[in-house]
Amino acid sequence: MGALSTLVAAEEVTFHAPTVEHSFFFDRLGDGTVIASVKAMVLLVLGTVLTTFAPMLHSVRQQQRSTEQHGLALREAENLLEELLIRSWSELTNDELSKQTLPERIAKRLPNSELQIDVSEVEQPSVSKRVTVRVVWKTNSDRPAKEVHVVGWFAKP
Repeated sequence: MGALSTLVAAEEVTFHAPTVEHSFFFDRLGDGTVIASVKAMVLLVLGTVLTTFAPMLHSVRQQQRSTEQHGLALREAENLLEELLIRSWSELTNDELSKQTLPERIAKRLPNSELQIDVSEVEQPSVSKRVTVRVVWKTNSDRPAKEVHVVGWFAKP
């Protein structure tokens, strides 16, 4: 814009109007403020994502570990019951089977694990033995123990 001239008491006074080159908000703030604003928004979004998804990922991993442990314990209980098939009738007693332990490779993957084998004789309808193989483990102190059990029936030959 141009200068505005007026005569006041024989003096000439000149007023200059401010020139506005751009009317954009960010241009008036400066480049540094825009970059800082973008950085702040990126950090806000990243923080939100991390605080939302990190606990969820931890929970998913914990559930996967629990499922793996359950499957491992179930397979081991089934394997032990299958191994009992080759034993004689007289060897299927609580005293004899109480000596059985979990293999070291299984015990390492199931924290605080324990193997329990229970044999009970059933007279009816025919003489047989019910063998229950339990694998019990505890993941940590504030949660209840987990267990799997498999039952096999052995008929007297």
